[in-house]
This record gives sequence, structure tokens and C-alpha cells, in this order.
Amino acid sequence: GTGDVVLTGESLWAGGTLGGNGTITVAEGATLTRLVHPNVPEYNGDLYFAGRNLVNQGTITWTGGNMGVEANVTLTNEGLFEIQSPYPKTSEDFLLWAQVVGSNGVVTFNNQSGATLRARGNTGFGAVILNNKGDVEVVGSSRLALATPGEHQGTGHYQAVDADASLEFH
Repeated sequence: GTGDVVLTGESLWAGGTLGGNGTITVAEGATLTRLVHPNVPEYNGDLYFAGRNLVNQGTITWTGGNMGVEANVTLTNEGLFEIQSPYPKTSEDFLLWAQVVGSNGVVTFNNQSGATLRARGNTGFGAVILNNKGDVEVVGSSRLALATPGEHQGTGHYQAVDADASLEFH
């Protein structure tokens, strides 16, 4: 669709495509959870970014299900973007944010001053350019692999919080 959407309160993503024009804003104090439901597999589809921008002023939690990029989008994080991957560091599997085969889309993730991008478990950014002015934290037995075509830049802080956490730039 077209136009802007502002989310207040609690919202859930179950999969599908965020396409069209305009911006989705998660308002201050609101939450948006990329939910994976253990008992209802039809809710566990991948989520695709296809042109609609996203502004997070509250909290976004990504708990599972890969995210694909079909067209260029900008995600501006002014709050907390937390990734809770089901894959531990000992696994060879990753929760992925990657380009859809046959497309050339990239997410420009602007992590603003005062904002936090936090990763738990194995997560791979394969189609995300990270512009970091805030904090990037890798927590617990986790890996955050930034393997994006393009440059990661910014004056923000990067931290592997726990001894078994790692942040990898490829």
C-alpha cells in the first residue's frame, strides 16, 4: 500500500512483505515483535522488505524467521532493535537478513545516537549496510556477522558484552 503507518502499543510480525511507499513507525513506548510461533508453523514465514521504510522509536524484537530484502529500504533505529536468534554460537546455523535471489535490494540500517542494536545467538547480516552512531551489543554465546556488500561506518560503539560473544566484519 501507500502512506505512512504509526504503530502504538504491541504489534506482531508473522511474515509477509513490507512493500509499497511510505514509512512504518514504531512509536516511542510501542513494541513490534517478529514472532515465531512454535505451534502454528503458518505464522513462521519469512519476512520480506520491498521498499517500505521503517522507523523504530520504541522496541523491535526479532525472534526468528529469516528476513529477505527485495528492494532498497532504510531502517532508522532510535530505540532498541533486539535480535534473539534461536541458534547458539556452537551452531553453524544463522538467523539471516539477506538479499532475495534475483533482487538487488539492500537495507540501510541507521542506528542513531542513543539507540541500541543488540544480538543474542548467531545472526548474519548479508544485505544490511550498518551506519552506527549508537551502540551495537553482542550478548551471551553469540555471533553477529556483518557480511554486507558496502561499508559499515559510524562513530558508534561496538561491544561483545560477554566472553563468548563475537562481532565479525567480513
